[in-house]
Amino acid sequence: MPNVLYRTFSPKTLPLMTRPSYWRELQTAMTYPVAISMVEGSVIGILARRVFNVEPYVFALIMAAPMLAHFTSFFWSRLARGKSKIKAITLVRLLMIACLIGIAFLPTTDAGGVILTILILIIRCCLAGITTLLSTVKRQNYRRNVRARITGKTMLVVSSIMATAPVICYSLLDKDPAMFRYIYLLSVLFALVGTWFFSKIRIRGERDLLRYENMPTSKPTPQGSPAPLYEYNPDDAQTTFWQVLREDKFFRSYQVHQFFLGSGNIMTATMLVFIIEEMTRDMDKGYMWSMVIGTSIPFVVGTMCIQFWARFLDNTHIAKFRVYHTMVFATNIFMVFWAVKFGLLWLLAVSQLVRGVANGGAMLAWQLGHNDFADRRQVMTYIGVHATLTGVRGATAPFIGMLLFEGWGESSFSWMPSFEGIGPYTFLVALAMQAVALFGFFRLYRRMQTANRV
Repeated sequence: MPNVLYRTFSPKTLPLMTRPSYWRELQTAMTYPVAISMVEGSVIGILARRVFNVEPYVFALIMAAPMLAHFTSFFWSRLARGKSKIKAITLVRLLMIACLIGIAFLPTTDAGGVILTILILIIRCCLAGITTLLSTVKRQNYRRNVRARITGKTMLVVSSIMATAPVICYSLLDKDPAMFRYIYLLSVLFALVGTWFFSKIRIRGERDLLRYENMPTSKPTPQGSPAPLYEYNPDDAQTTFWQVLREDKFFRSYQVHQFFLGSGNIMTATMLVFIIEEMTRDMDKGYMWSMVIGTSIPFVVGTMCIQFWARFLDNTHIAKFRVYHTMVFATNIFMVFWAVKFGLLWLLAVSQLVRGVANGGAMLAWQLGHNDFADRRQVMTYIGVHATLTGVRGATAPFIGMLLFEGWGESSFSWMPSFEGIGPYTFLVALAMQAVALFGFFRLYRRMQTANRV
């Protein structure tokens, strides 16, 4: 077993120039995710419902926070332009840590629930900024043919921690819910250690990159093969959100189909946590079981599948990758529909196994997919577009899902008649979205083949 772990994670298995950066990323992955796991929707959502007793639509807002935060992606990319990306990420991590400390001292009142929601929104904005800026770090430090494999290795560690930390920590809440204060303070210690490790990373070619960002009209100078630093006309570097969507027809098509895929999945994820919380509320060790079903199962399975998806993505264009990936998500939603319709917790748990398989690919595809469309200088702009559109999905899908599932009374929307909701049939709406995305990605890949873009 130790030999297997060594062969899997040792820096010596990677190209020489990638080893220092990879080793620091791996150290960060072994510590910082403990803190991130405490604010995952399937974790903090349970705390919000049971300890702070938030309303269903406040719960939907908390679940939407990761996607809403992506609206800030362009803010982060503009803020960090011409500045050290490592220093910028480190400062954002410290802001997130301050918010985690705040959660540990919240009163368990209605006001506490409101402040909790605000803190989660801030934390999620920080994580969106980290993701946006990390895209440049990965693009600079790792070549295309090893990028997904390296990301897969670190995500393997991250997923293992994300799967186990909530179960261990939240099992303490079955004895005393007030223990959440100590749990979040402990997560702060891990976050501080991880932040220190990450601050030691150095970006390859950063001097040239910063010079380019500060003087975007400078003449391009190739920096080696493959993947020169300046691949196209430097005037394109100031491309805006709308210019990217207007001028890159393939990326625009990719984002349209991604919108259907993501919206259906966000709706499903929001309702799943809500349903799991209700099904396990009166169970013995309810906190633990809600973590096992809602968090651990998908993360463990996702961890086991990451390397498979990484090898596939390293040798496959993202459009083709998404065709197969969407099939797995569609299978998951189909199973969830039957589990919820008949109140079968065991089938819901089985469906989480399938969702874990899909999540393993989703973690890689979300971080790396835009790189198949963008050149090095535009990578932050492209991830900004991708992340911002994810924010649009997050601003709508969780609330639409909850409204379709729960319905509303006459007092909720005085200008509309009451609606009882369609319950489990909401998942069929999400399934239809997966079908649209599936055929869209397939058509996109065929078009890109014809244009010799894959």
